[in-house]
Amino acid sequence: MVRTAFIAVLVALTTLLYSHSSFALSCSYWDELQNPSDIAEYDNIIEAKVINASYDDAAQKVILNVETIEVFIGDKINTYSIIDMSSRIAGAPNIGYSFKNLADKKNSYSNLVGKNVVLLGSNSSALCTDGIVELFKLPQPDLLRGFLRCITPALEFAETIDTDRKYLTGLPGKHCKSSKYNTTYSPQLDGVCNPADPRMSWIEELSGTFLNAKDIALRVLCPNPVSKQ
Repeated sequence: MVRTAFIAVLVALTTLLYSHSSFALSCSYWDELQNPSDIAEYDNIIEAKVINASYDDAAQKVILNVETIEVFIGDKINTYSIIDMSSRIAGAPNIGYSFKNLADKKNSYSNLVGKNVVLLGSNSSALCTDGIVELFKLPQPDLLRGFLRCITPALEFAETIDTDRKYLTGLPGKHCKSSKYNTTYSPQLDGVCNPADPRMSWIEELSGTFLNAKDIALRVLCPNPVSKQ
């Protein structure tokens, strides 16, 4: 009886939190390109020129009319919507205000009109990121284009990669992965990982982190879209 009542209270509190937009926004990163391998998860990626931008008060979203220039993954689109989450999640950017307030026009999506962008997904929400990469802000936009063209063959290659690490245990290495705690550690003075723990492969040592098959394929085959070289 007590347990049932406790669960009921939790449900009520959760509903109250959602209904009053009390959740604070916590972001791990604010840039679509901060972790490029995440881009490969989108089922639709295009380069487009923004023809027009408007704000729909009733639907609380920005609507971009676009002309598709190149399809990297998925299909061409004519419109791209960004949902305004400011009334639902604390800390989300108020994109409706930016459209209506002349003093805040520098943050408005209307500034994208006439410019080329990469659109991630078919639609998006304005949270930490909005799924839009402004090509005109990148020092070398062709690197991103090359990366996006490379995603499909890289994912096909990833299916052929065997990431079984049983042959990489008990060996010297810069970093080891604890099979007990699922954390990464530096080996002791002898430089050898514990017998049950795998070490990094050479491609992972270059990046300094353990990778899955998808990340390995992307790093081996594709250009770094944020390279400063």
